[in-house]
Amino acid sequence: SPSFKINNTESSYLGSKNRDFSANYFDINEASFVQAIERKNDNVGLTYFIWGFSYNKLNKFSENISINGINDHGSLTDWFAARANGISYPTLGDNDPFYSHLAWETYLIDPASSSVDDQYVSAYDSYGEKQSQRITKKGSLGEYNIAIAFNFMHKIYVGADLGIQTVSYKQQIISYENREGATSGPTVFTFNDYVHSSGSGVNFKLGILYQPIDQLRFGAAIHTPTSISMRDRYSTSCNMQGWIPRADATLADSSASCDSPEGKFEYNILSPFRANASICYIPNEHLLINLDYDLANYSFNEGDIVTTM
Repeated sequence: SPSFKINNTESSYLGSKNRDFSANYFDINEASFVQAIERKNDNVGLTYFIWGFSYNKLNKFSENISINGINDHGSLTDWFAARANGISYPTLGDNDPFYSHLAWETYLIDPASSSVDDQYVSAYDSYGEKQSQRITKKGSLGEYNIAIAFNFMHKIYVGADLGIQTVSYKQQIISYENREGATSGPTVFTFNDYVHSSGSGVNFKLGILYQPIDQLRFGAAIHTPTSISMRDRYSTSCNMQGWIPRADATLADSSASCDSPEGKFEYNILSPFRANASICYIPNEHLLINLDYDLANYSFNEGDIVTTM
């Protein structure tokens, strides 16, 4: 089953509107192969054996978002300074290695005063900078299935399915600020925030359908939880260009950059256990009566959550 998909995204920030889109010009949502093998034709015992495999794309994460505007009241550097407050600058790399430490190393934040080493302010002397942000998301969640089924005398149908789910998600956020006409401090900087999540898990499905007569059918099925082992990898980087020194400053670097270490985080995601039962009665070719009952167990114990740094 091929597909064609376009996502349109509109944003509004500080009076500026923007529009972006992502397109998957050709994609495969589902592909499958099924073979039925006749065992007997006398309606005694096993009549048919069916096997097959398939791939089903459960979700697609592709999306592009663009945001921009002129900010006369604040900056991302203020957020960095607020994160750093309360942390002495020699230990910023240990306590906040992904954000405020990078801002400190690229001269985006300054000490609030010379007498304290754990209070910070933005390195800007004025606002009015052009801000933009580009958010790019890619990846998908898919499931591979291996299935078998049995047909007994066209009255009892039993099917089982082993599902293997795989997920990959990548997100990159690039934030950009440009202070055209600034008289001191940084004039341009770019901050890059990247994360890649990946994982895999398995589940099992079992179903049965009983048809004692042509007009009456009973069905039941269970779906075991899917336990997906996830792994996150994330990092940040900052690049500053166009530093203009203050009159009383000795620093005259025109650029600076800093990269964070690679962060790692592992955890498990457990989907609910599901079960369903159904009764279907077809008195004639114009009427069908069907009753379904579905159960999904969303309860969990706190001890079931497993995380690893």
